[in-house]
Amino acid sequence: MGHGGIYWSANDRRGANPIDLVRLAATRYHDYFAPALRRAADLDLRAVRAILANVPAERISEPAIDFAHHFIEYALTELKSVTP
Repeated sequence: MGHGGIYWSANDRRGANPIDLVRLAATRYHDYFAPALRRAADLDLRAVRAILANVPAERISEPAIDFAHHFIEYALTELKSVTP
């Protein structure tokens, strides 16, 4: 397991939350983040579920599929709230 994080400033004691990093970076670097945020907003969660369902059963359990789907759903909801 790797240790570390992305620190926005040298005074930070902990690495930043990835969604918070996107929020901050999207306001400062709008031109870089706006296209990716638009693509993320267009993602279809049914397609994500279909992709996860195609992972072989010996590689992922049903609870892991559910967790991954809900995690991606949460992340997309948060990304959709970012306004660059």
